[in-house]
Amino acid sequence: MRSSVVKFKSDESGAVTVDWVILGAAIVGIGIASVASVRTGTNDLGTETQIALSGVEVASLGELGGITDMWEFTGLFVTREWMHGPGGFIDQINNWGRTPEQLQVTYDGFAHAVQRYLDAGDTRIAGLMVDHMYAIEQILNTEGVGVNSSSVSVQAAHNSVTGWSG
Repeated sequence: MRSSVVKFKSDESGAVTVDWVILGAAIVGIGIASVASVRTGTNDLGTETQIALSGVEVASLGELGGITDMWEFTGLFVTREWMHGPGGFIDQINNWGRTPEQLQVTYDGFAHAVQRYLDAGDTRIAGLMVDHMYAIEQILNTEGVGVNSSSVSVQAAHNSVTGWSG
């Protein structure tokens, strides 16, 4: 009988199970505490974002620029400052170092891309292509060459994207 008691006292097979139960409970507790602390911050951030965005107005594509009776180019993708300013979009394209003939081919490529993107229903990228056309037109005009009369005009491409027919 004494050997049975000694054997039971020295048996450690259940001790490992107790250790894993305690470790598992600690991990679950840390997970719950983490979720609780992050949840409060996330809710606060969501509320702040909602407040910030509630006063924002977004213009639809056809309302850009304030076009009235006279046609005026308004950048559909890039702002006027970024287009014309030092180091702006026009300067960047001018730094490509292309000849007027190469620029004309590129201009026509962007004009075709406008139609492809419109056909695909992507007016945002079509607007970007119009901005490229406008920048190249400005460079060609500065060089005294101008865009070929047989090419799609920036105005026509712009009107296609905005749906304006004035």
